Amino acid sequence: MHHVLYEWSELVEIDKHVEQLELAIASIDQLAKSLHKTDNKHLYDSSLIIIRNELKQQLEDILSQFPNYHAK
Repeated sequence: MHHVLYEWSELVEIDKHVEQLELAIASIDQLAKSLHKTDNKHLYDSSLIIIRNELKQQLEDILSQFPNYHAK
């Protein structure tokens, strides 16, 4: 039983991390939309793209461990 609880708690932590990554990616996307409405478009073209790509890669790495996962 202890082993099952440990694995379950690990999955809960992974799920929390996935949710945080998804939220961060969505926030960056929203920031990019806002920046495109201003004179600060160049900010998105550099650092935000790098950060978003890194977060997206982390998310994909985690989700690739779960072959039955279906995107929302």
